[in-house]
Amino acid sequence: AATCRRCPVQAQCTRGQEGRTLTLSPPEVHAALVERRSVQRTPAFVQQYGRRAGIEGTISQAVRTTRLRRTPYQGQPKTHLHHVAIAAGLNLKRISAHLYAQSLGKPSRPARPKSPFARLQEQEVA
Repeated sequence: AATCRRCPVQAQCTRGQEGRTLTLSPPEVHAALVERRSVQRTPAFVQQYGRRAGIEGTISQAVRTTRLRRTPYQGQPKTHLHHVAIAAGLNLKRISAHLYAQSLGKPSRPARPKSPFARLQEQEVA
């Protein structure tokens, strides 16, 4: 906090009375993090994760709108059938929403608002 009070650009950095803190990881943890991030930038990872991200969205929707985590059935075959029925229902719901939006001349999904970081990047470019 004392270092921040003496800083000439404190008003641009932080508004807190305590200043900012910086936590550094041990070198081994940082090296592992850097390596993992470099792997995540490879085309193979991006392709594989893109598929996973779509699946996670579907699972999230199923958990929020149905009782996906709890099954009223015993045994794997009946539980699997329950999950397949839920997936079919979600597909019908999505198709219905898409067709309804299309009939109104609207996009089937609303546009995402820009993140604060994206807006900051636009300001720096301009």
